[in-house]
Amino acid sequence: MKLRYPAGRQAFGEARINWPKGAIVAYLVSEEYHASDKHRGVGDLRGVVAGPIDVEKRTIVDGYAKASPMKFQRVRADRKAVAVVISEKNGTLIAYSDEVRNFPVQPNGGDIDVKFDPHIFRL
Repeated sequence: MKLRYPAGRQAFGEARINWPKGAIVAYLVSEEYHASDKHRGVGDLRGVVAGPIDVEKRTIVDGYAKASPMKFQRVRADRKAVAVVISEKNGTLIAYSDEVRNFPVQPNGGDIDVKFDPHIFRL
């Protein structure tokens, strides 16, 4: 499932989020988190396995938000990572996706690579 949070949509519409140049981060979350379009900020997240990490080399191509692959380093957790949540560094939730290659993944102290193919979300 991919979800665009209404709070993030609103922020894009009001030009408060600048995808290519803004401060955007990502979290890995466990099954404990149930995405909802009522969630507005990172305070609504539960079951955070890792993060936040910076989302780098962000572009918009033909109306699709893209970024370079992400690397969550040395992830130690007792819960599987089942999805990725993207937010502004200030906390506004932007997107949720459990459609990530090789997910769910059980952390074992190693790195967890996240690559969205072909994009993270559509604007």
